[in-house]
Amino acid sequence: MNGTASLVAVALLTLAGCATPPPAEDRFLPDKTTAQSAAEVEANTGVRLPAGSLLLSAARTSLSGGLESRTVAQVRMPAAVLDRFLADSGLGTPKPGERTVTDQDFPGSDTWHPDRATTVTGTGDARRRVMIATTSPDVTVYLVATQS
Repeated sequence: MNGTASLVAVALLTLAGCATPPPAEDRFLPDKTTAQSAAEVEANTGVRLPAGSLLLSAARTSLSGGLESRTVAQVRMPAAVLDRFLADSGLGTPKPGERTVTDQDFPGSDTWHPDRATTVTGTGDARRRVMIATTSPDVTVYLVATQS
């Protein structure tokens, strides 16, 4: 191969390499999503749902080829049991106006709409986040937990 042909070959290989899409930056690419029962939500998130709770929606998504998973749940419960639920679950004290959960935590869901809540409180840590939409006499709790 002469010098010009070598330069052309190197240029083509370089361009071909540039055309290859980079690996995904988001480590939370969903692999598989399955519906969850109240018992599965409790087991996967470490919370205890109080009596009188109504599980509105819940799912567990396998992420990054099964290396991690995320459980999301939407629960309606009487406002009177909220403080006990937070304490028993070790979720901490929520801060008024704190939006710790968004629609993007469960994209494509027909029932998951925390962004529509107008009055919220929220708290969370590296593994679990909770946002409470305060209504009367019930509250809607949005919970997101990541397991590795």
